[in-house]
Amino acid sequence: PETGIILFPGSFREGKIAFNVVFDDVNDKLRVGIIFDYKNIDGIESYYQIGLRNDWCGYSLDYWDGKTWDHKIVGGSPNTIIKSQKYNIKIEKQGNIVRFFANNVLLYTYTNMINTSGLAGIFLVNTYDTTVTDIDTQKNTPKVFTIMKFEKDFDELYNEVITPKFKEYGYNTIRADECYTSTFIINDIVKEINDASVIIADITMDNPNVFYELGYAHALGKPTILLADVNKRDKLPFDISGFRTIFYTNSIGGKKEIEKTLSKYIENISR
Repeated sequence: PETGIILFPGSFREGKIAFNVVFDDVNDKLRVGIIFDYKNIDGIESYYQIGLRNDWCGYSLDYWDGKTWDHKIVGGSPNTIIKSQKYNIKIEKQGNIVRFFANNVLLYTYTNMINTSGLAGIFLVNTYDTTVTDIDTQKNTPKVFTIMKFEKDFDELYNEVITPKFKEYGYNTIRADECYTSTFIINDIVKEINDASVIIADITMDNPNVFYELGYAHALGKPTILLADVNKRDKLPFDISGFRTIFYTNSIGGKKEIEKTLSKYIENISR
């Protein structure tokens, strides 16, 4: 192809997309890379595009909202792509983080991605023949990191409500006590929060560890659901009062209600 977009079937939320590309010739209009979160609503297209370019920079991450471009990241020198050389282009998308690689070199990491799903594909702008080969896509299961105090009541909530309910919607769940590595626990927690698509935190108790982890998740802009036992905390601290919160009662009937409410929150986040 010379110029165009190839969209893959099925939605893409998290995972890897990679391909090889060779240009018969190049000019200062060349752009090539990957499109994701593509949507077409009432004829209005919106999407992210990430890739190499030869015009006014060397690589970029851009968002098209249907009217204007928002340049999230730009870098590198223009006119560095050369003809007849094979380039491997790859992105890894996990949670709200996207990593961009060219020839296995990490060019940048963007950590403030809105984690939604949509179509993905390849885009190319060039006036010369271009060969694209070895297209490789891999979808990952989105992950939920659960922040809570480790006590019997919370264990039951996690095992009997949170884990099975998120599983219904195609998510894997994990807590800090399920990180079986030899590294410091805080390193594991930071990694899991970074990789998570959704954070769910029980803030019933004034636990410093819970609030530390929740603050880190908020700093990353993670979609967050808060839980609180209404019999022990009926009002949130001011700084987090604006976040999605499910107040529940620790009873059989209360668990059924939290399951219904949690479903609505998950459906809203998963759009």
